[in-house]
Amino acid sequence: GARWPGWGAQTKQPGAPTGREAEQVLDPLVESYGVSGMEGPVRETVLRLLPDWARRQTETDTAGNLWLRLGKGAPTVVYIAHTDEIGFRVTAIREDGSLELEQRGGFFSSLYESRPALVHTSRGIVPGVFMPRDSVGASPRRTPPSLRVYFGTATRAATQALVCATGTAATSPTPLSPPAGPP
Repeated sequence: GARWPGWGAQTKQPGAPTGREAEQVLDPLVESYGVSGMEGPVRETVLRLLPDWARRQTETDTAGNLWLRLGKGAPTVVYIAHTDEIGFRVTAIREDGSLELEQRGGFFSSLYESRPALVHTSRGIVPGVFMPRDSVGASPRRTPPSLRVYFGTATRAATQALVCATGTAATSPTPLSPPAGPP
């Protein structure tokens, strides 16, 4: 593929995807963000990637899970793949223009400090930065304070003008990387 030259070209299994074919599926999946509880964009990407005949047979249950049933009888085989990712939900816009966040999923939020942030609004993605804590002090806390996102704005009104509202998702970019090891 364009990003993964030679990957998949030397596969020994008939029908295995080439690097380009794998990239055509993986790229849109990796580029679709779906913080826990807000997986709709990933589900829509999966639907778009399915062939027409399969898309017509899907159903979405009340929990937002996408189902595709094929064939009949035994044996029954089930493939399960989660579509959510760790991230944050915006809970408030502070007077200083920064966003307060609620963690969604199990992870160490301190790993996000000083990293790029992407806030997913109804009008598109707004880039920012996950703010680092002010200081560690003489005795560092085991649990750092809640993270916030900074856009370079100085007021609540300026941040609201960026279309950042409570309830939206915040993530960090997840670029697609080629697989490790020989093709």
